[in-house]
Amino acid sequence: MQYSEKYRVGFRKTVLQTWKTGLWLLLLTIGCLWAILTFAGNDFGYAGIGGVHSLFPYVKTAVYSYSISGCLLAFLIVAYLFHNSKTCFKKWLFPTLLFLAITLPQIIIYGKSNMIDRYLIPAVMGCAYFSIFVYREIKQQDISVNTVLWKNVSLVLGIVLSVFCSLVVFCKPFQEEILRFAVQLQGEVIQTMTSVSSLQYLLSSLSIIGISGLITGIILLIYGLTRKKYAIRKLSQLYLTGILLVLFMNVGLAFASCKRYAMRGFATENFLKTIVDNSRAGDAVLIAGNPYVDMEGVSAGIATYLKKRERTNLFICPITNNRQEEQFIPGLKDFYNQKDINTLENKDEIKVVAVFPGSETGFENTNRWFDVNSFNRYIFIGNYIVFVRKK
Repeated sequence: MQYSEKYRVGFRKTVLQTWKTGLWLLLLTIGCLWAILTFAGNDFGYAGIGGVHSLFPYVKTAVYSYSISGCLLAFLIVAYLFHNSKTCFKKWLFPTLLFLAITLPQIIIYGKSNMIDRYLIPAVMGCAYFSIFVYREIKQQDISVNTVLWKNVSLVLGIVLSVFCSLVVFCKPFQEEILRFAVQLQGEVIQTMTSVSSLQYLLSSLSIIGISGLITGIILLIYGLTRKKYAIRKLSQLYLTGILLVLFMNVGLAFASCKRYAMRGFATENFLKTIVDNSRAGDAVLIAGNPYVDMEGVSAGIATYLKKRERTNLFICPITNNRQEEQFIPGLKDFYNQKDINTLENKDEIKVVAVFPGSETGFENTNRWFDVNSFNRYIFIGNYIVFVRKK
């Protein structure tokens, strides 16, 4: 009896402490979100709140972050554990709130411009912690799995995933349709793929995701076909396999991304070299690009490089698609001493026109003075274009 009473007192203290810690983490999360909403605002740059008129960018960023880190697998396991044991809520409160306190502010910050995979951000640490915690909890479970239900679910998912990913990997027409849809979501067409999302990168990424999905589907099929009874802790092996597949996919995507940036580097080098080789100090050079899509390149990047090569007579022609992108124009002009295309009265003085990816059509449509027949056109990988006036 004494031991039982001591256990109950200890349990109450643990629960109370957990609730206190959970409340503190909840307040901390709310405080972080308030600080972001208050101070980030619509600052010039990728981060910050770009107007909370739609939840879709934030939902998309959350799904991307949690899927690329393997947390979606963890969520499925958590849902299953809660389904089997309602008493684990108190035990999971602290880890869940800590996980949200780390990841949610990052999702809010990067929801404006997407959580790009090349950025090392604190959210990764939160996802890693949560995934390891879930794995440890599965290993400690001795409850039997509902064989009939979950084996059939695994079998159906395995069939669907295997068929779909087989089409992605082996069926070229199906692969092309997915690529076309992915490109259209970004407002482009395959013939004018920009350096931001090159066709080669999408092809590599699609193949890697397709292979990973196919392996996952086969594993689910095998699990669904074996009708042996398992304890929940046996699911830890399947969970670990899933995490390793996510790791494999990320390594493949990283390789494809490195290849993309290497290609972009060579293209940019040839792009800049062509501008310098076809102009002299004092010649008027016009830069056309979207200050939102190619923020660093159109602003500080190309302007700084050309000035160091004694090409200082630079003019900017911003190409924008909406009001949100237009707000970047004032900051962009600072890099060009407030000289844009409208400040140059005699357009015949322009010797070179450098066009960033995706801006050629917009440039030609908004500049009636521009006669493409008066220029030689050079195009580089990623759709970098240089027009050089004919002599």
